[in-house]
Amino acid sequence: QADQAHLARIPPRPARALPGSLGPNRVAELAPAVPRAQAAEHLLAAIAPALGKVFPPNFDAFQTTKLPPRSGHPLRALADQVASILGAGPVDVYLAAAVPPHGVVQFDSRPAIVLPKAVTDRSPAGQAFLLAQHIAPIARGLHPLNALGPEEIKLLLGAAARLASAAFGAGVLDEQGLSNLGKSLSKALGRRGRKAAEPLASAYVQAPELDLEAWTRATRLAATRAALLVADDLRESVAAQAFAEGNDGQTAGPALVRSSETLADLMRFWISEQAQQFRHQAYAQ
Repeated sequence: QADQAHLARIPPRPARALPGSLGPNRVAELAPAVPRAQAAEHLLAAIAPALGKVFPPNFDAFQTTKLPPRSGHPLRALADQVASILGAGPVDVYLAAAVPPHGVVQFDSRPAIVLPKAVTDRSPAGQAFLLAQHIAPIARGLHPLNALGPEEIKLLLGAAARLASAAFGAGVLDEQGLSNLGKSLSKALGRRGRKAAEPLASAYVQAPELDLEAWTRATRLAATRAALLVADDLRESVAAQAFAEGNDGQTAGPALVRSSETLADLMRFWISEQAQQFRHQAYAQ
């Protein structure tokens, strides 16, 4: 209680945590581990950098405006701060007129985050929260879970598994889809990429079947909790999450929290020992 009272007196410090203080391994600890997920995580992270050649971006569909590095745009600068905290490599940031409130991730030469223009109307903490929700999975190499649907993920992992076992998925997954995607993926990875992915594909083939829904849910939960820690502001994080879920502002207070398990989890996590320890350790005094 004393720690909570002390932290409550500290003004929010959005995106001011120490660089690398919430890196991929630490983000992974923010949600319960999913049995048998490790092999899939390693394989997906290994092939993720090549996916821009497999699933080309379609920025025109969203009517986007790119925010180049060193452009001086406040959101671009904030994205760089958030990426530094989360231990992520370079990311591209776009604003769009026609994109869902939560934004989307596109594959390109490097991961691209496409956010609605209305994000610029939010507070710095709210913006940091929405950016971190996308950047945390990017840092872990798991952003394909947000960019692709469940069936596409199954097919992608199946195609990657065939780097080690040509018969993987036979009779279970769409054979033509596996074949076509496998060829595209193999070409995109190149010789060096294939060599690096082969032992990970072998481990995935040998692993028991994974609960894809539970894995995706845990990955998103970890990212949302990480986003709250990066934003360092419960009120603005809850408002940003409600915005991302399409809440029109008519629902507020306890009714808003009851409307979303994600919002309820943010409230619980904020007062957890795990969150308190991070806030003590990760912010420069």
